[in-house]
Amino acid sequence: MKNKTRIPVTHSDMLRMNFEDRLRRTDFFVESNSFETSALWRKYVYDKPNRKMHDNVDINGIEWLQDTAGFGKVVGYIGAGKKRPVTVNFNWYAIGDKYVCFYNPTSRFVDWDMVEKWIEKHFPVKYDNGTRSAMVDANNFHNCYFFCQDE
Repeated sequence: MKNKTRIPVTHSDMLRMNFEDRLRRTDFFVESNSFETSALWRKYVYDKPNRKMHDNVDINGIEWLQDTAGFGKVVGYIGAGKKRPVTVNFNWYAIGDKYVCFYNPTSRFVDWDMVEKWIEKHFPVKYDNGTRSAMVDANNFHNCYFFCQDE
């Protein structure tokens, strides 16, 4: 599914949307724990020269708007008898006019392949003219960032 240009997500939208609405609006998925997400924000926004308090515009003039609602979702079960849930936390930022989901498996037991397949099955977003999956890890966030700048 290729994402279409749409109206940027606002604070008002964030207050109204439920978990499924947020996932449907998502343009890109980034596998990133809370520290990595914070480090990315710091790199692009916080550490810019002459930054003022509450200034969430990054080094390239793109605003980062944090969606303060986070959600946890059991995406499957592993182990004997399927008794061990695989739980993923989902958080979002509106980066420019794109809505980016930062997700992180947080359960005691994690099947990384299961998590990626769940996201791809339920929310198959693409970019680069529909040729690339819009899913990266924090180390490859630059691909997401270039998408937020260019499209």
